[in-house]
Amino acid sequence: MTGGIGFSRQGKDSFKQNRDLRIARPGLKDNPYTSHKKISIQEAGNKFDELKAWKKEEEKNKKHMRNMVYLGFSFLFIIVLILVLM
Repeated sequence: MTGGIGFSRQGKDSFKQNRDLRIARPGLKDNPYTSHKKISIQEAGNKFDELKAWKKEEEKNKKHMRNMVYLGFSFLFIIVLILVLM
């Protein structure tokens, strides 16, 4: 047998994939941190300061979460220790 359901489906899928390739992905024009735009030094400095502030906030949040986990394990350890000693 030449041809059949499998070959037809494969051809249809191939055409669908080619059609999907025509749809352009969003470019970098919407990203404020890309370098394709001609921006001034002041704008770059403001964005750099914004990124530094964001990174500092992220580190603060991670440190807070780590401390909360340590505190939780400490309380759990104390409770287990009290139950074992009773």
